[in-house]
Amino acid sequence: AQELARQESAEVHTIFTTDCHPHNMWQSELLFFSAQRVGQRGPVTQILSGCTPERKQHAEQRLASLGLPGQYKMHFVPEFN
Repeated sequence: AQELARQESAEVHTIFTTDCHPHNMWQSELLFFSAQRVGQRGPVTQILSGCTPERKQHAEQRLASLGLPGQYKMHFVPEFN
């Protein structure tokens, strides 16, 4: 039963959306760390909208510097209303 639970947990893909404002980035880091701490085995994807090229670059560099597992990703989309 425990093996089945582990396999099922690897199938959960957590997705959340934010913009690139600093307070949202800080909260996103906390969500990534929380997922890691509880043993989230499946992917965790942050969808970011409306980022300037500078903020996009900063966000990518920051994520890389956190040393999180490879299944923690960012996906950038244009701003939408």
